[in-house]
Amino acid sequence: MKGISKTVINGLLLGHKNVNVHWLLTGEGEMFLREPAAPVNRVAEDAAAYGKRPLLLGEVEGILEAYKQEMEELRARVARLEEEMGKGE
Repeated sequence: MKGISKTVINGLLLGHKNVNVHWLLTGEGEMFLREPAAPVNRVAEDAAAYGKRPLLLGEVEGILEAYKQEMEELRARVARLEEEMGKGE
């Protein structure tokens, strides 16, 4: 399986601020972030001031690498279990 390049991820996230990074990395959840229906009582400060910030490209790469390693480990575990059950023939 071929992975998505960091150039594509970076371009996508920079060009489309409403893309859900969690969906991009895992395929889970909504593809796009939703804005609240009525922005009532919202603070006019940037969310980063409260510790929320977009993921940096290096962080995204780290997450992707961790998922890749986990997938390899799970594939090896499945292969061992299938062999133990006699299905790996």
